[in-house]
Amino acid sequence: MYTDTNNTMIGSPQSQTKSFSYHNPALRLLHETNQILLSTRSIQPVLTYLAQEMTKTLNVEGCLIWLQDRDAPESLVCRSAFHIWLDCFQDNQRLHPGEGAASLVTQTGSSLMLSEIPGDFRTAPDINALGSGTVRTLLIVPLLSDDSPIGVLEFVNKTGRPFHTGDQELAESLAESAAVTIGHALLIESMECQIDDLQRRNEDLDAFAHSVAHDLQNPLSQVVGFAELLQFKLEALSVDERKYVADALVSSATKMSNIIQELLLLASVRKAEVTVEPLVMQDIVAGALRRLNHMITDSKAEIILPETWPMVYGYAPWVEEIWENYLSNALKYGGSPPCIQLGSQERPYGMVQFYVRDNGEGFNPDVEEQLFAPFAQLRQKTSHHSGGHGLGLSIVRRIVEKLGGTVAAECIQGQGSVFSFTLPRIKEAGD
Repeated sequence: MYTDTNNTMIGSPQSQTKSFSYHNPALRLLHETNQILLSTRSIQPVLTYLAQEMTKTLNVEGCLIWLQDRDAPESLVCRSAFHIWLDCFQDNQRLHPGEGAASLVTQTGSSLMLSEIPGDFRTAPDINALGSGTVRTLLIVPLLSDDSPIGVLEFVNKTGRPFHTGDQELAESLAESAAVTIGHALLIESMECQIDDLQRRNEDLDAFAHSVAHDLQNPLSQVVGFAELLQFKLEALSVDERKYVADALVSSATKMSNIIQELLLLASVRKAEVTVEPLVMQDIVAGALRRLNHMITDSKAEIILPETWPMVYGYAPWVEEIWENYLSNALKYGGSPPCIQLGSQERPYGMVQFYVRDNGEGFNPDVEEQLFAPFAQLRQKTSHHSGGHGLGLSIVRRIVEKLGGTVAAECIQGQGSVFSFTLPRIKEAGD
């Protein structure tokens, strides 16, 4: 049960609706979840209460609530899970399109009762990892809002006997009530996300103006200064001086071009809708290394690659940008010469972490939280990115979050840095 600010159990006889009582469990569930939503204005307490209460009402061992991913509706995310032997288990697990019976129910809109687990081809490969015991039977019913699927309810192990049609009818009745409140909660969540997004956009606009004013000012001033030198004193300059000026003009113009390209990429990542697909990471990394070949050659860097890469979902052009950014930073701020190691490791909830480890001095721990902030200016002398315009890592963060992953950075000062990102793993046969 959840409590309000006066520590009164919501939905209990002591709540502000003392005389309210329904013998119909579906109507009672609708009323109580609406009370929670009104008092909290948040979806998570509603989902947590639903999972607990429906576990008790259906007399099952556990309940999982799968909802469509807001950014990738073809995927399902476990937003709440409850088991009678555990407080909570495996929230935020993800099912990709066509994976598991829950995805099938979302597609068909029809309930499923499964009694041959493991062994039923419609169950997810890791279904027995959901709880502490063995999953014997499942009942999965769709959640529909305005006749459109928003997710499913998954009930685990009927206590004492298999599921039957009466259980299915009760579960579908509960799902109708749950879907009403969840639909309202999702609408509130979406509105709050839009408000947060607007606030972030305003912050980005302010930071954009700051970036243009400061990051473009220096190279632009150099271009203007050297152009005026050529305009008024061309005849007086020697051949070597003219070459120096020309090289400086190209260098400054290239810096401005790079900043502008990164700004355009940042804008495209925010607006573009892409379809994730299986990635051949070896080819993507090879493409990033080709783009940086001149830096690798000039710095005499050693690049250590793994023999194999795990299969993950993503969008190849964006992932190549991630590798190019991490690698270029490692080349700039690594040791002399740079020794850079690339690799990956399995992470919880079906994710893979990819990393770039360098042998540089590392960055100041005080600025770690700012590294991926939009337009962060890390100009400390000891900073890993001193003097940089701060766009690259903010773009990496935006790309990775758009693809359903996270970014991270860690270092041991004087012993190098590790920059990483995660992507959803493709489950293989036997997983």
